[in-house]
Amino acid sequence: MIVLALSGILLAAASAKLLDLWGIRLTVRELLSALPRGLTHLLAILVVALEFTAAGALIVLRSPFALVGSIATAMLAISFAVAFLLARRLPYPIACHCFGRLGRSNLSRRTLAIAALMMAGAILVATDSHAGNIVEFSAYQLRLCAVLPALFIVAAHLRQRSESVATGPRPYHTPTNGSRP
Repeated sequence: MIVLALSGILLAAASAKLLDLWGIRLTVRELLSALPRGLTHLLAILVVALEFTAAGALIVLRSPFALVGSIATAMLAISFAVAFLLARRLPYPIACHCFGRLGRSNLSRRTLAIAALMMAGAILVATDSHAGNIVEFSAYQLRLCAVLPALFIVAAHLRQRSESVATGPRPYHTPTNGSRP
């Protein structure tokens, strides 16, 4: 069950980030502003790739190779905890973009709590003698694991769309602080 929860969360986060690569790039850029822009963009893409890799390894691979998913999940948990620590040193809040545009929060103690839960899940999966046995589940369960993140993203997209319709179009602003010359 832990494998399904971790893989579902990772698939949802990676899919949402894939739809909002600009957001995750911005977060990485703000956290690591001393690095060249190209390297921060590469790191942002690597986070998404590692989330997909971890989810895929947790879903598909049998023991002892399921350890790959646990290690990838642990690496992500550590990177999220480091992101929280870096954000605390800055004088302004950093947008999380953990779930792309779906979540509207800043890197906070909640990020650290999520990272701790991910690490605990990775350790439990790594130490479980039956880790990776998810492939023995029915095809229905595997399809459900693949469809849930997609439904989550579609629901969030519809929510965003309804919010943008409710707020109306943005007013026209010029580079001269909103006043026309």
